Amino acid sequence: MLQSIRTRWIAETITRPNRIKAEAAGAASVQPWGQADSDNKNHCAAAKALAQSLNWRGAFVGGCFNGDARAREWVNIGRKIPDGYFPPPPGSRFVEGADWFQID
Repeated sequence: MLQSIRTRWIAETITRPNRIKAEAAGAASVQPWGQADSDNKNHCAAAKALAQSLNWRGAFVGGCFNGDARAREWVNIGRKIPDGYFPPPPGSRFVEGADWFQID
């Protein structure tokens, strides 16, 4: 059964730095906030790490969840995305490693 992955930003505390928690039913992981140049890339990396640990394959597409900029929802579209399938149109923000990822 395919499930979605939800990622959410967890603010730093006195003892712990910023981090991202990725969750799917029955599984979760916490990743440190990376040095990526965008929030989306940090969320994408956390979702991909969880998907890999669960041995999930296919393409995952993500976006803000419930209008909350601190959370993203990632869905598995269940197939490989062919090379060049998402050619970014001028001004596009749909970027591999930020808005979608793939595990072969």
